[in-house]
Amino acid sequence: MPAWRGDGREVYYRDERGLWAAEVDGTKPVLEVGTVRRLFDMPGNFAPSRQYDVTPDGKRFLVGEPIDATNASPVTLVLNWDAELPKK
Repeated sequence: MPAWRGDGREVYYRDERGLWAAEVDGTKPVLEVGTVRRLFDMPGNFAPSRQYDVTPDGKRFLVGEPIDATNASPVTLVLNWDAELPKK
């Protein structure tokens, strides 16, 4: 699941080793791929979603990380909480 830089001059994608960037030139009749470089390792495994996003300038990335379920805090769900308010 690729993501494009805002100006369309670079495309980002991942494989089992990390996140990659490929320079592209779409100004010619045939798309040309230039330099390809690995940016960084990415945690986790492949999922049906992209698991990352990039700012339009291509300088910052937001990357989802897998959660360690063994150390997760419990969640408490309170139902009908609004009915309890008048009693307080």
